[in-house]
This record gives sequence, C-alpha cells and structure tokens, in this order.
Amino acid sequence: MGTDGKTGTVLEVGKVAIIKYEKVDKFKTSVFYNVYKNAFDITQEIINDNQIYQQNYSQNTNGTNLRNSEQIYNIIFFTGDRGAGKTSAMLSYMEFLKDYYRNANNPNKDIGELVFSRRDIMFTGLEYIDASSLTSKEDILGSVLSKMLKKWKDEEKRSYGERGIRREDDYTYKKRQIHMRFNEVYENVKKLRSTKDVMETESDMFMETLESMSITWNLQQSFQHLVKEYLDVMEYPGSEKQIGRGNHFLVISIDDLDMNVESGFELMEQIRRYLMGPNVLVLLSANYEQLEKICYNYYISKFEKAMKHSDMDTYCMRLSRDYLEKIIPVQRQVVLYSGGAWDYFGSKPLTIQYKMGETDSGPTEELLV
Repeated sequence: MGTDGKTGTVLEVGKVAIIKYEKVDKFKTSVFYNVYKNAFDITQEIINDNQIYQQNYSQNTNGTNLRNSEQIYNIIFFTGDRGAGKTSAMLSYMEFLKDYYRNANNPNKDIGELVFSRRDIMFTGLEYIDASSLTSKEDILGSVLSKMLKKWKDEEKRSYGERGIRREDDYTYKKRQIHMRFNEVYENVKKLRSTKDVMETESDMFMETLESMSITWNLQQSFQHLVKEYLDVMEYPGSEKQIGRGNHFLVISIDDLDMNVESGFELMEQIRRYLMGPNVLVLLSANYEQLEKICYNYYISKFEKAMKHSDMDTYCMRLSRDYLEKIIPVQRQVVLYSGGAWDYFGSKPLTIQYKMGETDSGPTEELLV
C-alpha cells in the first residue's frame, strides 16, 4: 500500500500474504497514513512522559512529582475489526521505529512529517509475539525475555566494523552486568511460578527472606533494571555519544491478544504488571470488543458463587470495561476500519494498483477510483 504519491492515496494489491509490511517512504500515500500518524503522535506523548520521568529521576526529585512521572501509559493499542489490517499496520510502524534513528539522521532519507521533537531517538525492537499461538506453558514475560536474549546474541555475533553492536573497552563490563540482570529476573520468575512458600524455600537469613516475599514487585523492579542494562549494551557504532537512557526505548510488539481466549486475561495482567515502565514501548493489536468479552468471562468465573444476584452480570461487565480503560485508555488507542469504511472512498482519490511482478519495482496495472 502506497506509491510515489502522483495520484494521491494508493492501495497496492499483490500476492496473498498474512502480513503486509509497508516501507516508510510509502506511509504518506498509504490508506493507513492516519493510523501511522495517530501512532506517531501517541509515541511522542510517551517519549515526553519518559523525558519528564528521567529528568525527575536524575535530579533526585521525590514525593508527588516523582510518583506522578513514574506512571507512564506506554501501550499503543491497534484495534479494529478482524481483517482491518491491525497486524500489518502495527508491524510496519514497528519497523519505522526500529529504523528511525538511522533514517531521521540521513539527509537523503525522506520520512515526511513523522519526525519526533528530537532526531536523536533510538528504538530497539524485538521480534513480535503472536499471543494467539502461546501455549499454557508460555507467557508474555517469558517470550519477551527469550527474544531479548536472542536479539542480543544475534547482534553480538554479527558485530564487525559498522555492523552489529558496539564492542569497545567497556563491553566486557556491560556484558557481565546484563548477565547478572538476566539472572535476577530468572530467579524472581522461578519464585513467582514456584508452588512452594517463600518462607520454606529461603535460608535462615530472615532479612533476605523478607525481601523475597514481595515477589511481584521484585520481578517488576528486576525487569526494569534489565531493560536499562540491555539498552546500554544495544548501542550501535557511532551512536554512543548521542544515545543514552533518556532517549533509547525497547519496543515490544504483541499481536492477536484477543485470539488467546483461554489465557487472554492473564497475558494482559503480565503486560500491566511488568511491561508498563520507563524506556519501554508496547505495541499491542487486538479487537477491543473481544478483549472485553475475555475480561467478562474471567470475572464471571471468579464470581461464579455470587451469580444468583441479579445485578452480578452488569457488575462484571462494568469491571471488564474499567479494567481495559485502566490499561488501554482511549487516548492510547489507534482504531482501524475495514475497507468499506475508509474515508478515502468518499473524500479523496484512490488508486488501486495491482502488482504483477515479484518486487515493488515490478510491472503494475492501475485503476483510478
């Protein structure tokens, strides 16, 4: 979807594919342009919130200001009907973020209006997580940790000259630190999943035992520490003087969360508990109504014994809506519509471009609508 812009908006029809990635130079003429622009504006807000937090943190601000700045709504929620293109739009936008630092600082690259308030912003993106395919033994946090480790190892292997991550004198120290952070998260995950009581598994060192009893908080903190060390080590040659903890973000993409009916609520809880923190950007795609039903079914199951009360059904529906509003408020939603509802059909010229070749430069046939 998208072309050189001579005929306005263009819908490209090519080979059948589950996901259609759009390049940034085609965003301007894409039928998804408003989607990308909306996601971009939300990202700018999240960047601003992170900068306020980093400023307060570096200045040792305490009390109300610090507590307020810690609450970062870092989820961009791509929602719409089935087949509206949520996955393609979300992953195309993720690729835009991953390439942003290089493209924004390349005078020969035109990224249109999608330039953040500062060009020295870097996004390290992980391979996306297909939530619909996760089994009962898998979860969001485990998938994120696995993909973080894999990306680091892959970048380390291909490090040479201007490729891969920067490996200079301080790399050995950074590597040791990140190993330690991964280990801390791993130990906290083990405690969280263990069926044994912490009091039984710990030693007689009562101070350490008491500290270990706040498992969820410890895991949240250890993951945030890991993210900081991880972004420090994922530096690329030439960027070390411009990129630091104040302008480097980890991008986590989660697709089709609504299709995991069995564990959807638990997966959302992991996002809320562990991934909503500084220097993290979460791209999430799902149908809002389906998520609402998943939450409703969860609360209904928990209040099963109280269902004899006539207003319990309404109460569970209200809980579901309040829960989703807490995680993905309307200000963080990017809504996609199916083809019949595109505003281009009524207000803007649209060219349907049929791709006949295997590549973007291949022969085409055009139909102006």
